[in-house]
Amino acid sequence: MRIFTITLLLLGFGYFAQAQKTVTASEARTRVGDYLTIKGKVAQVSIRKKVCYLNFTHKFPNNEFVAVVFKENFGKFGNLRKFEGKTVKLTGKVSRYRGNPQIKLNDPRKIKIVE
Repeated sequence: MRIFTITLLLLGFGYFAQAQKTVTASEARTRVGDYLTIKGKVAQVSIRKKVCYLNFTHKFPNNEFVAVVFKENFGKFGNLRKFEGKTVKLTGKVSRYRGNPQIKLNDPRKIKIVE
């Protein structure tokens, strides 16, 4: 009986860890510190020497949210421009940089094109 109870608890925790609410880029602005799945349209992909910005909803500087990929992870994602103009879902912890909400991406499994 004890093993059965422990198994149920572990399965339950696994389910709730995966069952996250999907929010929009604008909703993510108020959820800094939370681990979320965000669905939105990538309006602009801006690739610089050391970082790539995926700007959501509008082009910079009017974007509502940004996904950030640092240079050391570029190779993991392939052509980052493939996300431009696409609706994607990405998962990660929302942080804030210079007042703007962001998720730092280092794993390509955390972002998927959905439309």
